[in-house]
Amino acid sequence: MTSLLNESSHIQYKAEGYLGPFKILNATECEDLLKAIHFPHLVQTWYKSGHEKSKRIIDVANNPKLVSIVSGLIGDDILLWGSIFIVQSRFMKHDLHLDVEHGKWKGVTLWLGLRNLEETEVFIITRSHLLPITPQELSKQGVDISNDQEMLRIAQSYDSKCELKYFRIQPGELVLWEGKTWHGTINHGNLDRVALILQYSPTSEKTFIPKTYSYPDTEWEENIFPPCILINGKDDFKLNNLMNPKKIGSLLDYLDTYYKLYKKGAAKNIIINMIKSDLKNQFQTY
Repeated sequence: MTSLLNESSHIQYKAEGYLGPFKILNATECEDLLKAIHFPHLVQTWYKSGHEKSKRIIDVANNPKLVSIVSGLIGDDILLWGSIFIVQSRFMKHDLHLDVEHGKWKGVTLWLGLRNLEETEVFIITRSHLLPITPQELSKQGVDISNDQEMLRIAQSYDSKCELKYFRIQPGELVLWEGKTWHGTINHGNLDRVALILQYSPTSEKTFIPKTYSYPDTEWEENIFPPCILINGKDDFKLNNLMNPKKIGSLLDYLDTYYKLYKKGAAKNIIINMIKSDLKNQFQTY
């Protein structure tokens, strides 16, 4: 696949650890995607597998412009292993951190803004993906990781070129970063903010589900693996739990959903109301 990225973008990503923002969706497409947020998480294998039951998420993950960008960064053979709607409550902050999954395997994270973004900031420390330490390890050493300036000072003690960079994202825009980049978010506003996280890796990387979220001593599930979708290219390695996206939204898929809700103890009235809603909507996919 021919990438939309030019040479300077490649250089920036490799050195600084991020790219963007890029405009991917318009306002109508954002609102349509948000319909998938109401799907019951009980039926997912784990909290980062929204694509397991949502055709809308898969369609966005397959956006040609997005795939062209990602292929330019990690190669043509692309696996989607993680997707999740993040609702950040008003006046809340998610401190700088490393996603433990990307501490184990290579990949790229995309943060797509959807709703109530006026008072939200996404922030990263540039070049932090190249540092020999992570925020979680610093926290264990007693560092106050909520102090962004102190975190920047520590990062600069390893690499003086590190910078604390803030992004104000508009609906339909995304910013992306190399998996190990230190990143965080803050919602200064009084409305809950909604974004979608998409996480991709080359098919050569084996993916896992964390059992614990301590780092670097993360424990991993041994018998359950993330449902993955081949977004582009081919999978010659056969390392991961690949699912067939064509089955999503089929009648069998709906029956599987109801069954999983039942097995996981969902109240009967919830299941019945969901069936009624799906019948009314003629089984329109999420």
